[in-house]
Amino acid sequence: MEEKEQRVPWGTARARFTRAHAEGLAGDGLVTVSLAGSLFFTVAVSSARPRVALYLVLTMAPFAVVAPLVGPLVDRVVRGRRVLLAATLLGRCGLALLMVRDLHRLLLYPEAFGILVLGKTCAVVRNAVVPALVPPGGSLVETNARLARVGLLAGTAAGLMGAGAVRVIDARASLVLAAATYLIGAVTALRVPLPRAQRQAGDAAGDNDATAPTSVALAGTAMGVVRGAGGFLIFLLAFSLKRSHAPSWFDGLVVGGAAVGGLVGTVAAPWLRQRVREEAVVLTGLGTLALAALAAGLAHGRWPLVAVGLTVGAATGGGRLAFDSIVQRDAPELARGRLFARYETRFQLAWVLGALIPVALPIGATPGLDALGIVLLVFTGSAAAALRRIPPPGQAEQVRTEQVGTEQG
Repeated sequence: MEEKEQRVPWGTARARFTRAHAEGLAGDGLVTVSLAGSLFFTVAVSSARPRVALYLVLTMAPFAVVAPLVGPLVDRVVRGRRVLLAATLLGRCGLALLMVRDLHRLLLYPEAFGILVLGKTCAVVRNAVVPALVPPGGSLVETNARLARVGLLAGTAAGLMGAGAVRVIDARASLVLAAATYLIGAVTALRVPLPRAQRQAGDAAGDNDATAPTSVALAGTAMGVVRGAGGFLIFLLAFSLKRSHAPSWFDGLVVGGAAVGGLVGTVAAPWLRQRVREEAVVLTGLGTLALAALAAGLAHGRWPLVAVGLTVGAATGGGRLAFDSIVQRDAPELARGRLFARYETRFQLAWVLGALIPVALPIGATPGLDALGIVLLVFTGSAAAALRRIPPPGQAEQVRTEQVGTEQG
């Protein structure tokens, strides 16, 4: 990146990319608020379950497109990634406007499907671009953490704005705000300068092997368990609070705890990375979530559920930063799109399967928390044992170099 760009922070590729990322997540937050009001919170438990189950199943459908099509496209088109980013935002703008008309019709579901597809496509593009935006001497985890913090704050602020619009006007107002936010993000994305590394790479063939390295496979499995546990806990707590007629402000407190936890995760992950490798950051979040679930199950009552929500957010946020950094560190540049798309699919499937359990079965909060805590502890122990057999990145590279030298000799 040129020196002149570094002296004008908001004119750099990194700053404009961050703005486009934040504007996209702000739009997603506004859409989520409008959907939450129509799918869950305004109906009784018996009516909410089938609606939520249908929505959960629909959230898996976008990955039938993302994994086989989007991943290879991102790997092949290097110079056109900012155009792809802008296209995902512009497409979501159009779909949000259609949802204004179809909020209470069946057409809402395919339109929500389209927004999910484009949102996941945007995530794959973002993760593939991040390594080119790391400043000299910078860290992948820290760069990912900064993006996550900005996105989380933007999404939360937009969600609060959308909730106010829903309360004062209706859910359509939140969707109109989302469309405007997506449009601004698309314009910002088109103004992102192409990083020098990508200018040199050009439109590559994208034929690199996309087999996941051992480090990526282990971290991906652990992160999938975190996502599955998160989906299980979110809906376990939601239906438990709804059955107990908890006040609406307490529901908001649990959701707010998860948002705060996500922010804590983005701060804690870089701090942990200075002391342990990225894989251990993922396992730390998993173990902490296990202990929080067990403690809340033993404590009973509503207030421990706020701590569980906070821990879910921290484990998911920090673990995902570490996982993204592992892929960006160990995967070939022209295979990152396919790997990110593949694992996005697996993570979403894990989240949906975890969420469907309390949606389909009337499980109480205490037995659900106890069972989940035990399962997570067992998995954390086995994953930690497997991690000890994987050499650190520098040592692994040295071993590969020595093996090549021996074969040539």
